[in-house]
Amino acid sequence: MDSTIRWKDSEAYELAITQWLIKTLHESEIKETHFSRDAGLGRNDTDARTFRKIKEGNRHWSIVDLCKLAAYFNLKPSDVLSRVEAFYEEEGIVIPGKTVERIIELGFSKQQNTPTLISTWKKKGKGFYFLDCDPSWKKEATGVISRIIGMTSKQIFPYHPEITTSFQNAWDQKGEDAIELEYGVSKKINNQGEKPDGLRTLRVNSKFVPPDFIVVYVDDVSGQHL
Repeated sequence: MDSTIRWKDSEAYELAITQWLIKTLHESEIKETHFSRDAGLGRNDTDARTFRKIKEGNRHWSIVDLCKLAAYFNLKPSDVLSRVEAFYEEEGIVIPGKTVERIIELGFSKQQNTPTLISTWKKKGKGFYFLDCDPSWKKEATGVISRIIGMTSKQIFPYHPEITTSFQNAWDQKGEDAIELEYGVSKKINNQGEKPDGLRTLRVNSKFVPPDFIVVYVDDVSGQHL
């Protein structure tokens, strides 16, 4: 298995892999049942029904499946994920968790001085809906950030429920709430206790603004003592 594979949130990739594969098989004029059988998906290497089960949501992709899929196309597993992400980028589709990682990275990466990323959220019913962000961040993430406008915090940050909880705390207190969290391509720390590339420590400050808004300030405090 290639060590660069980012499989910490496998569910975030399941729909992406399935849709990319459907498109790829269609363009290559390969029948889905033939692919499933020839790739050796499932317990039985001749089982042609496995991909259909995946499509119908009755079976999850596994890392073993990914390796078999990659071998079928003579690719590395990491190359498959790169193609899947490129496909979603071309189609303008949001990958849960992954799309906002890129948006945050764009906000921090192209400015000389580490900026504070500012966004506005609206409370509606039980959810907090993303409305807009500051112009400089929008400029850096142009073409990408528009994809998450109108989505809830739970949809945008499915693997960080503490963010939505912080929004709710600020709302309930009609004041402010602050948290710090590890955010990026992986939550994991390696055996030497070092953070992998792409993992940031973020300070998220949420502030209630009448009548029904939450303004959020995000700072990269990586390297600072928490």
